[in-house]
This record gives sequence, C-alpha cells and structure tokens, in this order.
Amino acid sequence: MEIINLGENQVINLKEMLATIETEMGKSAIKNQLPMQPGDVQKTNADITKAKSLIGYHPTTNFQNGIKKFVEWFLRKG
Repeated sequence: MEIINLGENQVINLKEMLATIETEMGKSAIKNQLPMQPGDVQKTNADITKAKSLIGYHPTTNFQNGIKKFVEWFLRKG
C-alpha cells in the first residue's frame, strides 16, 4: 500500500485557509492564536508528483472552490 497526496500544489497558510472557510460558512471562527511550539510546521503543501505519475491525477478544483463545494454539501447534509 502506498500513501498518495492529493491537492493542487498550492501553498495556503492557516490564516488563508480559515478565512476561506469563514467566508463560505458566513461565520467567524473562535480563534486562540498561541506562539509557535517546537515541532510546529511553518508551511506545508501536498506534493502531488506521485499521484500524477501513478494515477494521472491532475487537480480540477482549486482550494477556494473545493471549500465552497464542501460547505454547500456539509450544510445540505446538516
């Protein structure tokens, strides 16, 4: 078994991700920002190289549209 990352190779920081979710949900999150801790990751993104080579994966939805679709689905499922 192999682990394959799926994503769009776009680096998005936590603040951007949260702002996108807040916008789509129409609500503000309760935030408690703490100082960085040892071992915290500064930034990360999905390396989709393996997915491209093994299964021909190419992202068709960007992060913002993916969150929008997810929130619409989530709210329908309520």
